[in-house]
Amino acid sequence: MSDKLTNSLGKRIKELRKKANLTQDKFSEFLGIDSKHLSRIECGKNQPSLSLIKKISTILNIEIAQLFEVSHLDNKKVIIANINSILNESNEEEVRLFYKILKSIKN
Repeated sequence: MSDKLTNSLGKRIKELRKKANLTQDKFSEFLGIDSKHLSRIECGKNQPSLSLIKKISTILNIEIAQLFEVSHLDNKKVIIANINSILNESNEEEVRLFYKILKSIKN
């Protein structure tokens, strides 16, 4: 696993853990691992094993694939480039709809 993927996966696990209102201590207890190991995974220093990835998805009640949905965790510059790419590939009606959505969020 690349360093970027390890880092992104760790951020995603942390995001989902917090969304489930679980502390690192409680989550690591459910996983059967030391909380320091979980901390290192969430910081991108350690890679979770496949069996641990399966446990994480089971406890969080999500599909394994959802752990790897990390594009929203990219930095601002990458996200803006991706948005621009989507906009450039969209027709005028879609662009107007995107604009309305963004405008309503910003207000």
